[in-house]
Amino acid sequence: MGEPSVDTKSAWNDTVVAGTYTRGPSMMPAELAVFAEAWPSIRGGRVLDIGVGGGRTLPYLSGPASRYIAVDYSRAMVDACKARFPAADVRDDDARELATVADGSIDFAFFSFNSIDCVPAEGRPDVYRAVHRVLATGGRFGFSSHNARLLKHVPSKFRLPEIELTANPVRLGVRLARAGAETVRSFRNHRRLRRGERREDGYAVVNDGAHAFSMLFVYVDPAWQVNELARAGFTDIDVFDERGRRVDAAAVRDPWVHFLARKA
Repeated sequence: MGEPSVDTKSAWNDTVVAGTYTRGPSMMPAELAVFAEAWPSIRGGRVLDIGVGGGRTLPYLSGPASRYIAVDYSRAMVDACKARFPAADVRDDDARELATVADGSIDFAFFSFNSIDCVPAEGRPDVYRAVHRVLATGGRFGFSSHNARLLKHVPSKFRLPEIELTANPVRLGVRLARAGAETVRSFRNHRRLRRGERREDGYAVVNDGAHAFSMLFVYVDPAWQVNELARAGFTDIDVFDERGRRVDAAAVRDPWVHFLARKA
């Protein structure tokens, strides 16, 4: 998959970044469609919530499951999730290893919110192998990813942070000061990570500006992603657009694409 990209663990361990994921949106239509399709594996099943972040998906998956395990690569995220859900089994683990999860012990694994795209490109196949290992025969694997077909610029272009205007001069001054500090930080990050951006056959590595340009993300061609899952030993691969409709991987143009596959 080309040259290694920059690992983002330090960025995800920022407590400010972690805090933003305790206030995330509710379930998306595509996620509900994936859950509906995988319901026989979820209801009364053993569920693994990968990249749980602040716990956005936890109430939806832990309720119907007979056993629920959540993991995250970031210690700050694990701490934030445990603070909200102290009774939940939330673990510090890497999706490329899933070292704390036993072989064949999971019926449904879910890697939400494009979090798989934070894994460096060369480590993405390790995620497939780890998930395949922990799934029971017939278990399902769902996740979402950014759509590389919509990328216009690789390397990315630098953008100034947006400022919410207000008639209050004190608030405006504070917002301008924060925007100034963020601009400096963003420019430095953009310049530092620019060398890691690239476009390859089937995917791209891009600094899309998230969290002050502090991270690189992998964007994929959906058809390429389906082929990669098949190569990793998954079958019955379904693709969903943002409205939760099952679509052709070769034609979907939505910014976020959801996938659901089965361990044969």
